[in-house]
Order: sequence, then C-alpha cells, then structure tokens
Amino acid sequence: MWLFFAAEEKEQPQVIAGFVGLLHDSPESPRLVFGTRPALRGRGYAVEASLAVLRHAFGVLDVPRVFADVDEPNRASIAVLGKIGMKRTGRARVAGRPLLYYEISSTL
Repeated sequence: MWLFFAAEEKEQPQVIAGFVGLLHDSPESPRLVFGTRPALRGRGYAVEASLAVLRHAFGVLDVPRVFADVDEPNRASIAVLGKIGMKRTGRARVAGRPLLYYEISSTL
C-alpha cells in the first residue's frame, strides 16, 4: 500500500512545493516520506503536509503507528519529524549510511 500527495505552493497553486506520503512496504506499520523543493524549504510545507497525512493515517486508515527513517546528517528532516511529534527510536548503519529511526502512535 502507498499513499502520496503533492503539496502546492501557497502563492502559486500551480507550482508543486513537494510531496508527502505513506509507504507500506513491510509487514509493520507504514513509513512517512516527504520532500520539498529546495527553493521552498523552511516554509512549513513538510510539517503541514506531514501532519495532514498523519491525521488521515490515524483517523481514516486506522493505522496504529507510523514510522520514519532519515539520514542522520539531514538536520532539516529531523527537525520536521520533531515538529510533528515523532520520537526517535533507534539508529543504524544501512549501506554505509547512518540512519535514524522515528515513530509516532495514533495520538493526534
């Protein structure tokens, strides 16, 4: 299962600001994924869109929890995960890259 949404730029609705979605590629709960166009980073698009997807996951899809992983050097994405209430649950090296793992339960 997967679910993706495009986020539109507020000032120019025809411009895609980024994407957000859920990947359910394992037997466990889905993973939150998001990305923002470099020129539009830092404007809150990832936070706003991620919160909307989490509300949908918990309220409509009845998912009990959502996971996320992020490259450890990616401070911007780590900040987004913190702002949306995800808690760090682990750290690992995958294919030579340091990854951080996060999750959130259906408490939104």
